[in-house]
Amino acid sequence: TCTIVAVVLGSVYVARRGTVWQASSRLYVERTGPSIPSADNLLMAANSKNYANTQAALLRSTPILAKALDTRGLDDREIFANVDNRIAWMKSSLQVKVGRNDDIISVSLKSTNVEDACTLVNAVVEQYIAFHASKKQSTRTAFLEHLTDTKDKHTEQLIASEKEMTSFK
Repeated sequence: TCTIVAVVLGSVYVARRGTVWQASSRLYVERTGPSIPSADNLLMAANSKNYANTQAALLRSTPILAKALDTRGLDDREIFANVDNRIAWMKSSLQVKVGRNDDIISVSLKSTNVEDACTLVNAVVEQYIAFHASKKQSTRTAFLEHLTDTKDKHTEQLIASEKEMTSFK
């Protein structure tokens, strides 16, 4: 009797809930950065032991999620029908995990609407990539500024040395 009741209740639950889909994306974030001995602040993120975990936390951060929700026009999606705070819902529903043996980050979202889940996961990944690209660009700019400053300093030293040599001759 208990088994029959459990099967009936389970069937009713599955019929009510519907099929739950899981949309997922896998990322590998490469640790790259300029190799300048005097630019310790530029290398801090690249030398971190927990780089992949840091990037996973960044994927779930409020700025990334807010931009993902804004840029894709997700206002009228069925997945947000009874949700008051979309960012809080995304933080609780979005699963971001780092592999045990590798640095591959898995981003996934379970939903009864497969299209909405795929769209949300893709939006989060796209915003993360855009954020990462802008940071890489600012790192390159800082690297170029450092090289330019170093070149200017060495050029000044060269000019001063040439003047000393000319006056010595």
